[in-house]
Amino acid sequence: MLCIDVSKVVRKELKVMDNILEVIYKRYNQFGELYSATTVPNQYIMIQIYKEAKHYPIDIEQRIIDKEIHRMRECVGQFQELPVDSEFVQPKSIFLRIYILNIIASSIPETFYKRIIYNATSIVEISISIALYYLGLQAYKYSGKEITDTEKKNIIGRTDFYFTLEELKKVRGKTTEEELKRYLELFAQDIADISEERQIGLFMDEENPFIICIEEFLDYVIFFLEDYFKCNASEQEYSEYTDAKGEAFEELVFKMTKELIQESFHTLYYHPNKKQKMEIDVLFRDKDNIAVLECKSGTFNTVGLDRDELIKLRIHNKTKKAYKTLKAVTEYLERTEEYNFESKNQKIVGHTDNPVCIHISMYPMDFIASNMHVMFPEYLEERNPILSLSIEHLLAMMLDAKSKNKDIFDYWKKRKKDIQTYSGICFDNNELDLYYEIVNEDNNTMLAELKRQGIIDQLNPNAKLISSFHNEYGEEVRPAKEMIKTLDICLLMNIFERGKSMFGINKRYLKNMKEYMQII
Repeated sequence: MLCIDVSKVVRKELKVMDNILEVIYKRYNQFGELYSATTVPNQYIMIQIYKEAKHYPIDIEQRIIDKEIHRMRECVGQFQELPVDSEFVQPKSIFLRIYILNIIASSIPETFYKRIIYNATSIVEISISIALYYLGLQAYKYSGKEITDTEKKNIIGRTDFYFTLEELKKVRGKTTEEELKRYLELFAQDIADISEERQIGLFMDEENPFIICIEEFLDYVIFFLEDYFKCNASEQEYSEYTDAKGEAFEELVFKMTKELIQESFHTLYYHPNKKQKMEIDVLFRDKDNIAVLECKSGTFNTVGLDRDELIKLRIHNKTKKAYKTLKAVTEYLERTEEYNFESKNQKIVGHTDNPVCIHISMYPMDFIASNMHVMFPEYLEERNPILSLSIEHLLAMMLDAKSKNKDIFDYWKKRKKDIQTYSGICFDNNELDLYYEIVNEDNNTMLAELKRQGIIDQLNPNAKLISSFHNEYGEEVRPAKEMIKTLDICLLMNIFERGKSMFGINKRYLKNMKEYMQII
């Protein structure tokens, strides 16, 4: 842990290259004119360049190329498909990560916090403060929109992409020097000590804290907090944690989806035979359609795994129980003329010829979710394939379907049919891009054309399809990015309305941030 005097958290002037951190931040997040530039796969590369640029002028683009060439040379002869897929840059929801962090921090027993002399509230609220501060700062820097003096005073502090206690107090006024000191001791890593590639999201340059990506900062806090807890928790504390986290995640899935579907139910039971009583987490119903969701909150992270078999083992360990549970539900729904699910207060009765069963992960699955049937042929239920989705992608596609009057069940059924028909083909490594392809078949998407012209039937049974999308000007776009952006707007509006009670955010900050963000 770092020992930090927060009262001295002031940025020392960079002698060689002014505003180097701002340049690094802009380049890594690909804002403005750098949008079309080559993406950088991880923050480690940018931190190394930042350290170099502090001492002498460098060509950042050339250094990125040099480091990427060096990295690829090291991989020659050891090519592994899945680690390469995992480096494909995916759109990420900032604010869903805030809700997930809150679940994790709140599920850790109080006995643990007493030992580390800290608390869940401080961890969550300071993390949110950092995320919101950088969100406002990057909007101010890169949106090109005007900001009033009042908004600027209450949203923006320093503009060099470092932060101090003063900046965080704009977001959360009750933040204390001692709170921030302890937070940085727990989570921050001094760049002088970073000598190898690993997952880090909060950095210290001497006594100057900073981040270079909001989403990855939140991912880092989530995984670091969980790892730190697991390494220091008692067996009883860990058991309490997993139970509490699982229940909280199911509740989150239910609450966030119930307004996006005709009928939604939480914690139901069914009897596959006279002796057994089985539980399901969430059930959707719409007319004659039914979807059963099995929610899994087990920690899922493939960062640092460099071999296909290791990634597959990690995936298998985290998904096998979900698939077993959903297989049992599928069998029940297929053999019964009338399904019967019940809770304490109600019964859900009906009939379906084509049930949808979905494994929902609390953690991002990205390139994995679209191709579970390829990686694990034993998971392939030929009559009724089981789908895998992260909650991030579930919410984004359901929100998109509702806003555009699309039938989400129709998508799920078509998705199952594609798995059945092309069981060996790897599709897009982002489920949202694949969703866009399927629900917009009438718009001549690439996948629709491959099917219409019969090309897909002529492909190697083990082919890999990666779609590209272009707007009316021929520029490459990502449907997934737009859907995640829409999701974040909805979640941010909720924070604007409830941020004071939920996360201790200043009312004045919320008011000014809301006014400014609505402009942009």
